[in-house]
Amino acid sequence: MSAIEYTPEGAVVISYQALVLAPETLGPAIEKAFGSHPSSLGIVVIRDVPKEYQEYRKKLLGLAYHFGNLDEKEIMNGKPDTLKGSYYANPIEANVEVAAAEKAEFPEYYGTNIWPNKDFEGLEDFEKSFRNLSRLIFDVGCKLACACQPFASQHLNDSTISLADLIRTSYTTKARLLHYFPPSPDAPAPSDDDPVDSWCGFHLDHSLLTGLCPVCLPAVLN
Repeated sequence: MSAIEYTPEGAVVISYQALVLAPETLGPAIEKAFGSHPSSLGIVVIRDVPKEYQEYRKKLLGLAYHFGNLDEKEIMNGKPDTLKGSYYANPIEANVEVAAAEKAEFPEYYGTNIWPNKDFEGLEDFEKSFRNLSRLIFDVGCKLACACQPFASQHLNDSTISLADLIRTSYTTKARLLHYFPPSPDAPAPSDDDPVDSWCGFHLDHSLLTGLCPVCLPAVLN
């Protein structure tokens, strides 16, 4: 059994090849990453991902810069958000019949994607690029879920539950482009009646796994 690999900051590192070829050998690394030990960070860094990843990442994050000049009707609540730039979509759409009452109760989950108008110069390939990167991350996440199964099964009452299947069969998968702007020194503090969306640090993660990719700095994009 090979030693667990770490980043300089202490996050567990797993190779993509190990996820694909030998997920059953990753138990100690998974437990170190997601266990209850004080040094467990809840993070796994996947290295040596498929070569398409860098291409997809650079393409999508380059297109994301165009969001700064959208028409007013394309901006949430009709006004610019000075705290963050944020865009959500479901990259793994499925044609599933859902009861109208459930759709009405959870509109954030069952709403259809709203893609930028393809008439916007520079955003013609946005939807394709968004799906490409999101689906690659989704696929890696499913493989990581398989590696997590033995560890998770120890804590599940129902041993038939498959983490990977829960992810694969979900029709509420979300992908997000997000950038936090540095706050202005003279910006007023949020008031109690501000919409929740204005609370930059407020969010509720209730997914099984969240896949992240690092930012692309302008020097890399150019």
